[in-house]
Amino acid sequence: MSINSESLLKLSLGMIVKNERENLPRCLSSVQPYVDEIVIVDTGSQNGTPELALEYGAKVFYFEWCDNLALTAFNLTLAFNKNHVKAQNKIDKINPNLKG
Repeated sequence: MSINSESLLKLSLGMIVKNERENLPRCLSSVQPYVDEIVIVDTGSQNGTPELALEYGAKVFYFEWCDNLALTAFNLTLAFNKNHVKAQNKIDKINPNLKG
């Protein structure tokens, strides 16, 4: 039985961000080799965060922060269109030794 790339599970990275332009490069660079898609929900950045995320190939959605993390996270989840999701904090970084 052969395995083709379409039968493999896809992994999406989802992040809720606001004014994280300084943190995104380290974070997104570390995770890019492992995910099929990056989805960013921006909650009102004013420092170019969404534009930088687009440079990394992310899908960017805008959502006004409402002091309800559960609602914001739900909105983020709705934006995904792959099978599996990795939600990540802005300071998280993937260990490069993880890849086999």
